[in-house]
Amino acid sequence: MDIQSVNSALYNKVENQCHYLKDLFNLENGSSAGVRKQDALEAVKLDPAVLEAQVTVHSAAKEDVKRPESRGITDVKTERDTPSSQFKGFSDMILQHEAALLSLSPQHLEMLMDYVDVLRRQRMNNHRQLECAFCKNNGKPVLWYASHALKDARGRVRCPVLRGFRCPRCGATGDRAHTIKYCPDLLIGSSCENLLL
Repeated sequence: MDIQSVNSALYNKVENQCHYLKDLFNLENGSSAGVRKQDALEAVKLDPAVLEAQVTVHSAAKEDVKRPESRGITDVKTERDTPSSQFKGFSDMILQHEAALLSLSPQHLEMLMDYVDVLRRQRMNNHRQLECAFCKNNGKPVLWYASHALKDARGRVRCPVLRGFRCPRCGATGDRAHTIKYCPDLLIGSSCENLLL
């Protein structure tokens, strides 16, 4: 495969994404474009990473409102302090989200979606580190498998159930405990057999 074909394939991919985004944000009243626009809006609005970012931004804004002396204003009420501006209706909030989403250029939307993917991956990695996959896969309750991690950062087993297990093949237990499926003797033996074939 030469460089020109790779470049043309990459160009076609970017071109297709741009056409998709143009269709997605088409303001005409076409039924399929409207549905796709609404789906994208819902996806961005309901994404936990976006909601988490909103909470961070809103909490920082509330701290600024609570501490007017930090800005040098003590007796002046700003527009942010009025209850009507703080508690907008749900429909106003949806319209605001929709307007913000529709005002984004395709490049900014792609950058935002990449950022959301990064936040989602970070959240998933944190969940993996904070919950035990062994107990989760064996049907233990959420309170149990969320209370401990399978392994620590050094690779030592932390799960109390797995630490008490003894591998029937190699006899490992404690810090190096594992099930027979993940037994190093079995893994080494199967890789040697694959090399001989």
